[in-house]
Amino acid sequence: MARPGHLPIGKVAIELYKQQGDMAKVEALARQLVQADQHWSEGFEVVASALAADASRETELKHWLNDWIRLQPTAYQPNKFLAAIYERSGELKLAQEAYRKCWTLHKDKDSGLGYARLSLKRGDANNAMKAAQTFLEDPAMADEASAIMGSAKLALGQLDEAEALLKTAVGGTL
Repeated sequence: MARPGHLPIGKVAIELYKQQGDMAKVEALARQLVQADQHWSEGFEVVASALAADASRETELKHWLNDWIRLQPTAYQPNKFLAAIYERSGELKLAQEAYRKCWTLHKDKDSGLGYARLSLKRGDANNAMKAAQTFLEDPAMADEASAIMGSAKLALGQLDEAEALLKTAVGGTL
């Protein structure tokens, strides 16, 4: 049974197992070390990555991530993983909340757009516009932000403003 003092040697062993391509041992050791030190976020991430690599283990991955969040509610990685999983599975309210945490707590811009997109999908045009507005000046995100904001304005009946934003989005890289 691993103890917190085993963490340094455990990290080395995990790297050696990774180099050997023995992901079963990587996962097993990381699980033991996380049990010994439940604040070791890197270990949670190692197990999550191993689970995510096998699509047939998505349910197990969701359980693992939710356990991680119970111990570290504001941690970035489990919320980011869950946002994508929940969005894919149509659990839009849960995805929106996970994106919100990543955006507001960790300033993750992709999550901010995810939050805006999910706000729009869930019929909350006002929050979609507020979030999308934040990214209109960012060249890497302006097209998607314009599309979200334009769609939100369309939903609110602001047709002229919607048209201009949607034209901007379509004229960009979308």
